[in-house]
Amino acid sequence: MSSKTLPLKVIHQPSRGHFTSCSETASRWASRWSSSTSSFRLNVLVPKQVSSSSFAGLRLQRRFQDACKKLGYNAPTPVQQQSVGPIVDGLNIVAQAPTGTGKTFAFALPIIQSLSKSIDEREEERSDEDQLRDQLKTGRSYVKTLILSPTRELALQTCDVFEDVCRAAGIANLKIRCVHGGVSVNTQLKSLQHSTDVLIATPGRLLDILDKNGLKYGLMNVTTVVLDEADKLLSPGFDKETTAVINRLTNKAQMLAFSATFPFAIRPVVHSLMGEDEYVRIGEVGDFGLKANATKTEEKTTSTNLPLINLKPYRINEVKKLKFLRNLILSKEKDYNKILVFVKTKKMTEEVAKMLRMENIKAVGLNGDLSQGARSDRLYSFKMSDTRVLVATDVAARGLDVKKLNAVVNYDLPRSPSDFVHRIGRVGRAGVEGDAVTLVTEENEEHYYVVCKKNGLGKDLEEVPGFEVDEDEWKSKKEKMLEQGLDLHSGGNGGVKGRKKSKKDKLREAARREAAE
Repeated sequence: MSSKTLPLKVIHQPSRGHFTSCSETASRWASRWSSSTSSFRLNVLVPKQVSSSSFAGLRLQRRFQDACKKLGYNAPTPVQQQSVGPIVDGLNIVAQAPTGTGKTFAFALPIIQSLSKSIDEREEERSDEDQLRDQLKTGRSYVKTLILSPTRELALQTCDVFEDVCRAAGIANLKIRCVHGGVSVNTQLKSLQHSTDVLIATPGRLLDILDKNGLKYGLMNVTTVVLDEADKLLSPGFDKETTAVINRLTNKAQMLAFSATFPFAIRPVVHSLMGEDEYVRIGEVGDFGLKANATKTEEKTTSTNLPLINLKPYRINEVKKLKFLRNLILSKEKDYNKILVFVKTKKMTEEVAKMLRMENIKAVGLNGDLSQGARSDRLYSFKMSDTRVLVATDVAARGLDVKKLNAVVNYDLPRSPSDFVHRIGRVGRAGVEGDAVTLVTEENEEHYYVVCKKNGLGKDLEEVPGFEVDEDEWKSKKEKMLEQGLDLHSGGNGGVKGRKKSKKDKLREAARREAAE
């Protein structure tokens, strides 16, 4: 029998350039084969090692390598190392990486490079009027890349990242547009009459625009879809809008899903969105739970890696929370110049901020009921350090990047364990350490232990002199709560134990049950 070379089946043909032959591995595997196959020569291809010291090894054009340096990125993070090449090759990706590791940059670089190549191949740059005239003749304008974001603030921040990369790389003719709620839809409809290379949108507003025929033919040319903060976009309350947008696509598009967390419940949904094609899993996603028929028994506890976040959980008397927060902010020992405080309701953002201002602390609230102008102004004031404390609901927990943020304070616990990770991920970003303070009261202590268990975090709580829980008083209060029929371990309002369920919580539970069916 003549010697033959068995070809290695590479599922993603464009990725062949990522592999190199490894004779040592081939020999080891060949030794396990039976004698009947001894005449065959095995050739094994393994992934090439990506350079960890620079962006030069990521198959980026020189102008994008230079742009990284201009923007202060000296070396790629792990998620950037693993994502850029496959995205350039047009592969579907599910990428999980800790907050603050540059996930937006990881997909912005290859997307802009790909779009800039197609722009360079076009005829000489024409005016917007000429482009619009041609589009009106055919009755259509196009969108090439669609990026979905769960919040307005994240959408605007992603838009800033894309514009920064284009500016640093010297690309002036890439059309980037952002649409979101809170502002007039008419202005956005007018802007979308022009062709758009990158459209960054919140799902709800994009559906409004599509229903108004603002992009009558616009999604038929989409080649890439990014789900930024995919876990939020695919969670009950968002999932129907997100899938409705994706169902409007007429052509098969490259799918990219990025997030710091991928809870078990959404993993089959992610798998189905990827379609029948194989896709690349990056980071901590792994194999578990991603197949469509995954069962609950496969769920595992996530071990959350937070090397730059100093976790500081305190056991505090419920009635002394505000006083403790005040002391924490004014502590000379801590020296916190910029603090983000998370509360559970929109009303509390204003109440807590008002109480802090009465203590001569510059504080403002941020919640979804504010107009977009007010939200932008308050966030800008906080980022520019004109405001010391920002009191917010979970609207600020997703993707927001605030420079020189010293600490995050969980004044109230979030509804879900994954939201806890996203909250504290506002600190410990870009290689800078930060503190994540959590106020655990007698009423939410059991819920805190659930959060810790789900995220693989330590449960030790620190007692603070003068703020201890009055155990006798709490015992009496528990008895009264039980008499009223309150379940101390139900999760209740906002995921806090011992609270009655709100109408919104009941609607969310109904949505989860419907999704499970």
